[in-house]
Amino acid sequence: SVGYASACIKVSAVRRPERVLSIVDGAHAAPITCCALDSGGGFLVTGSEDCTVRAWRVVSRHDTPAAKMSHLEPSPVHTLRGHTHPLKQVAVSRELDVVASAGLSGAVLLHALRSGKLLRVVPHPLGRPIQRLCLSTSLHAFIIYAPPCPSEPGQT
Repeated sequence: SVGYASACIKVSAVRRPERVLSIVDGAHAAPITCCALDSGGGFLVTGSEDCTVRAWRVVSRHDTPAAKMSHLEPSPVHTLRGHTHPLKQVAVSRELDVVASAGLSGAVLLHALRSGKLLRVVPHPLGRPIQRLCLSTSLHAFIIYAPPCPSEPGQT
């Protein structure tokens, strides 16, 4: 879970959410506004009001035969930069080797997951803030939603 004023990340057990498996304090310099887990569960990506995206490796532990737990490595694999406004959405795909992020600036930034390199900046055609973002591994595409302006009904 994210969204705490302390900018921490808490990893909790699915079947027992009250059981906190790990906490990363100060994960960002400002509150975390969004997060996404890749389909294999190996990477968590977080976006923040500090205009950065961070990629974290999720590590599974098998300390006892009866317990399978996951935790985050204490330091991010990458800190991805390029946004000038707070983040609203992040998405990650290990299969595509991409992290997509978007927010109030109206641009989607695409970074390589493995290297952290900025691949491309894709501005919304009308410069609108992006509210929803998802990646499609089958289409090799990303999909965005930006609400229409009150003066332009029906356009996104």
